[in-house]
Amino acid sequence: MLVPRSHPALRRQPVPGSVRWFVLSDALKLALAVVLVDRGVVQAAVRYSLMSPAQVV
Repeated sequence: MLVPRSHPALRRQPVPGSVRWFVLSDALKLALAVVLVDRGVVQAAVRYSLMSPAQVV
C-alpha cells in the first residue's frame, strides 16, 4: 500500500510557535504570581513590624 507524501504521519512538524508561546506565557504568569505573592508577604511583614504591640494584641 502506497502512502501519499502528504500523510500526516510522515510529516515531522516542529512544535508550533503558538504552543511554545503558550508554554512561555504560562511560565511568565507563574513567575509574575510568585513575585506578586512575594511582594504581598513582604508588605504584610513590614506593616506588621510597623504596628505597635498594642495594635497587634
